[in-house]
Amino acid sequence: MENKIYPADLRKPANPSHLGNPLIESLFDQLTAKEFYEILVKRGPLSRDEVLKMEPSIRAQFLDSIRANFLIPNRRLFNVYELIHSSINNSYALRNPLKNSIKSNIQRDYRDFASQLTDNFEPTFSNSSMIVGISGIGKTTSINIVSALFPPALQHTNIDGESFIQIPIVKIECPKDGSIKDLCRYFFIELDWILGRKKYETEYCRNRDNASDRVIAMSKLVAAHCVGVLIVDEIQHLSKAKSGGHEAMLNFFLNLDNTLHIPIIVVGTPETVDLFSEKQRLRRRFTAGAALRWDRLPNDHEWNTIIKQLFKYQYTEEQADPNVDWASLFYSHALGVIDRAIKIFIASQKLAFKIQAKSITIDIVNKAVNNTLWIDEDIFKSIREGNLNQSRAMDLFLPDEKTDRKENYRLINIQNELLDFKIPENFYFPLIEDFINKNPTDTDTEIAFKIIKEFRLENEKSNTNSTKQIKLKPNYLEGDLRKCNTDDPSALHQQLVDLNVIAKLQDYMI
Repeated sequence: MENKIYPADLRKPANPSHLGNPLIESLFDQLTAKEFYEILVKRGPLSRDEVLKMEPSIRAQFLDSIRANFLIPNRRLFNVYELIHSSINNSYALRNPLKNSIKSNIQRDYRDFASQLTDNFEPTFSNSSMIVGISGIGKTTSINIVSALFPPALQHTNIDGESFIQIPIVKIECPKDGSIKDLCRYFFIELDWILGRKKYETEYCRNRDNASDRVIAMSKLVAAHCVGVLIVDEIQHLSKAKSGGHEAMLNFFLNLDNTLHIPIIVVGTPETVDLFSEKQRLRRRFTAGAALRWDRLPNDHEWNTIIKQLFKYQYTEEQADPNVDWASLFYSHALGVIDRAIKIFIASQKLAFKIQAKSITIDIVNKAVNNTLWIDEDIFKSIREGNLNQSRAMDLFLPDEKTDRKENYRLINIQNELLDFKIPENFYFPLIEDFINKNPTDTDTEIAFKIIKEFRLENEKSNTNSTKQIKLKPNYLEGDLRKCNTDDPSALHQQLVDLNVIAKLQDYMI
């Protein structure tokens, strides 16, 4: 098993506050958008010219590499890069090994983490983030591309008399059953793959061990290898966790962040939003660093650019008719899902090779969709027809679109703003949806401000009502003694007589 370890080459960082921190000095400064795009454009599938030099019988074999390597640099991809780079820097800024030795860090962090497990520690600080997007929109691909820009592992020697291996990024997939034991196992396997040895899985995953043992081992390795950020993909798997398992897992992530200063970036489909629908604290913590959302692309200039770039990788004998509006045709089949568009493009070329057509045509594209992508066609048909009741079609919508999902993505942003002003949930929760419907053009901040204003008005009314002296009018009953109100004994006697409370003695005298 080959390792992915490189020698740490320290350089002078642009940010003066990072000077003297070998964890940051061993990495590169944040790239500008231009530098980032220039690096990425050098990647990509084999060009048409390269493939046409090969024998026609093997050209089709290179089509599948298009899906793995096709990439169009865009702002959304750069946002992912910015998020990961800043998360690593923020993490390492708090963990300079020259201020605290690696050994002391491991011992301290181990004790702190073990303590919070037994004391039910409540995290108060977080740099964790969330990326939510529909299936096939390119979340995982983008994260893999960005992660590949960072060295998998760096060997530091003689840092304050110590040597250690720094691992900037660990990316794992969330277990389907929400098991913390399995999550730790995936972590050990990933570290073993990076370090080129099968050690940690064998050492820490034993028969009849418990979750706490693996969690403590994971915390030790996070500190020992100075892990910069943990990326957990497919977080929507937690929606299937039983007995509150999803909350236990999310709390576990936050405790890693808070105690070991390792930010967690969770990545998932629209189901991810539902995991936070009832827990403001979790929602707030996992959007502290950032909350990126990826929708289906509209049929606009960006979509046209993607299809135009995709068509550069035609491996058929002739190129497709340039007069055809291929962008619109592909949009009608893919509805803004890039991964599906790439699949259609590859399937169409494979069909063209199979029937010995010189190029792809509209008819070939339609047949390719019907023959090879039919399993999802009912979902896309439901969306085209506006029939959003089909549950599978919900995977292609984020919650702020016109669907019947319970949670609204805008609601999360508004709630996060209201939390800063300590507005009670039982006050604002019933109002948010109504305010959004009545003010469709308002921003989330504007709606939050209106709710805050409403809350303050209610408070003023309540305070006024509680302090105002109200003069009560008595409701006397017939013969009520409270009517007798005088300091004159004779007058009081007469009032009591009139009420027949006392008798006139002269009436009974002989």
